[in-house]
Amino acid sequence: MILHPVVRIGFRLVFFGGLLAIVVLSLEPKPPDVLLRQGDLVIHFVGYGALGFSAAMGWPGRMRGALVVVPLIGLALEFGQIPVPGRGFDWMDALANACGATLGILVAWVLHRVFAGR
Repeated sequence: MILHPVVRIGFRLVFFGGLLAIVVLSLEPKPPDVLLRQGDLVIHFVGYGALGFSAAMGWPGRMRGALVVVPLIGLALEFGQIPVPGRGFDWMDALANACGATLGILVAWVLHRVFAGR
């Protein structure tokens, strides 16, 4: 599947906007209570799934790189939470980040394979 350049740019903008939101929410001292009521691990999984999907759709030729980079962003932000008051490193969050990112990238890969040549 070959995406129009404008569509790829749109996915790149979604990626960077999502990345900014994830960084801000990850490094603020106390997470909003509204988010926690929805299930912390689900939020990690869905957020990084969207981040992985938008990275893979924005840079379709670099999906393998996204499989490494997006989960590493999640791991780095978990380590970045160590000095933040009220926050800390959590392996389950890091795992949810990596699993969500991987699934999002795999969904984009499947879409590329299914719609290739159309």
